[in-house]
Amino acid sequence: MNALAAFGILVFVAIAMILVANRTIWWGLKQGRSPFQCVGFSVLTLLVFYAVTLILIRVVFHQDIISIWHQEFEASLKASTAIYLELGWNAAEIKQAVDFIRRVFMQGAAGWVLMLSIGFSLVSYLVMRRLFPLLSGATRSIPPFTHWGAPEKTIWFLLGTLSLVVLGSRTHTWIAWLSLNSLIVMGGLYLFIGLAVVMFYLEKRKIPRIFKVLLVALLGFVPAMMIFIILIGVFDTWWDWRKIRQIK
Repeated sequence: MNALAAFGILVFVAIAMILVANRTIWWGLKQGRSPFQCVGFSVLTLLVFYAVTLILIRVVFHQDIISIWHQEFEASLKASTAIYLELGWNAAEIKQAVDFIRRVFMQGAAGWVLMLSIGFSLVSYLVMRRLFPLLSGATRSIPPFTHWGAPEKTIWFLLGTLSLVVLGSRTHTWIAWLSLNSLIVMGGLYLFIGLAVVMFYLEKRKIPRIFKVLLVALLGFVPAMMIFIILIGVFDTWWDWRKIRQIK
């Protein structure tokens, strides 16, 4: 498969993904489904779409997209490693960093795909509500982002994930794979909730919007800050700092 054909397939798949997700959400809104149901249907549809697409590409073009992605990822890691070695970085530290990146982004690929599918479906749902406000599902009220949170029972999923992490650290079986991918998904969920908590207090203190934008931008450059906001999301599930459960 040449580069032009690969690019064309990528564009086609991206367009098809957008159409599939938004068509599913439109159907949910027309049926009067709740926001959770609309987003959930969209995520499930996208996961099925990914699986069917991988199978079709393998059957029609005789290409294993996952293997190709692994090869490209490894090539990128090798190129980056060579650059840092030339800059004089410690070889042992670079190897540890590369092993960590390889584990998180290769073994945790399923978790990233699921988390990105949830995020994409959520954004698509909010857009479709504005585009089709007369559909019965679009008339359902949703709280502002600053009041979004996870149910209290979600904490049990987190505890279960942490238990899997402990078990997975002692083995390289499917438990380690499941624990890593579950941790990625739960981390994404609590990052989102933690960000809602932070935005709540920034809005309460009437902080200018530019500082909110800078905060979101910093998340991609300061991992420690991202972990801090995830912890805020986790503890808010217990302590309800915004008192939104009392409002409900």
